[in-house]
Amino acid sequence: WIVMGFAGCLPADQLLCLWDRVVGFDSVEPIAVLAAAIFCFRSRLVLAARSDEEVELIFSDLSCLKVVPLLQAFLFSEELLEGTSLPEG
Repeated sequence: WIVMGFAGCLPADQLLCLWDRVVGFDSVEPIAVLAAAIFCFRSRLVLAARSDEEVELIFSDLSCLKVVPLLQAFLFSEELLEGTSLPEG
């Protein structure tokens, strides 16, 4: 995904939403953030997978993903932020 900038992985309208952010921020960081968001979004399925093939299947079809809501949820969701705090000490 990252190497190809999600080209061929996302529907055209979603790919354009992603690349609008790449151009707007003048950075390729939104591509990496989207990849992390997808892993986070599908993490429960990955943890429940029993084989490599199941994991591959989980990530093989990105056609149903919506880029903007996924990025926003990943970057700004209180629920996700609570689970990412580092232990003190």
